[in-house]
Amino acid sequence: MLSPSTAGGYFFAEYMVDAVSKVMQYDFNGKLIREVTLPGIGSVGGFGAKKEEKELYYSFTNYVTPGSIYKYNIEKGSSELFRKPAIDFNPRRL
Repeated sequence: MLSPSTAGGYFFAEYMVDAVSKVMQYDFNGKLIREVTLPGIGSVGGFGAKKEEKELYYSFTNYVTPGSIYKYNIEKGSSELFRKPAIDFNPRRL
């Protein structure tokens, strides 16, 4: 486990598996709620917020995705792109 954190009344455990980030969401009794579905294969960070928060923000990047910020709904387990860098880069051209 790389970086444990808390947010919205849950515990988040970030792991590195075969050089790829994996994040698990648990309740405070240790029950697995879900594996957080990430935007792709890559590296993440920042799964922390106050206990009363309903959302948290995390960063995601990989070899073809510049560092971007995602908003995660803690109860629903869903992510959406919040902000990405304004650069002239199209990974589909690789």
